[in-house]
Amino acid sequence: HICIEVPDNLTVDVARYQIVRAISNIIKNAYEAFAVSPSSFRAGQIHILAQAVNDNQIEIVVKDNGMGLPPEELREVCQFMPGGTSKKTHGTGFGLPIAKRKIEDHCGSLRIDSTEDIGTKVTIILPIVAEGEAE
Repeated sequence: HICIEVPDNLTVDVARYQIVRAISNIIKNAYEAFAVSPSSFRAGQIHILAQAVNDNQIEIVVKDNGMGLPPEELREVCQFMPGGTSKKTHGTGFGLPIAKRKIEDHCGSLRIDSTEDIGTKVTIILPIVAEGEAE
């Protein structure tokens, strides 16, 4: 089950393909958090929320109630090393590093919080207006 809460009037000045790819990678990871094998998934929920956090930033949160990560794996994942993966049987380990790079290219930030057996929350902060542009 996926729940999406994005206000119709929320806009942000970004390179669309790059940010769509970044968010897609994060949603794919959330979906894969329900894998019990490479081809079998248990039921779960993904919640995507976007909102303005002030006059010049938006926050996008992708939260799942999947397998979550133990603290040592979370520390490793948060290093965003290309090729590193917490998935034992699938995954290339490039999705999150690409997402982080694309978000930071837009002067944004990405944070991951996760608890084993409870789920993972990825928070993206992006400026509403691209760096160097006047309103």
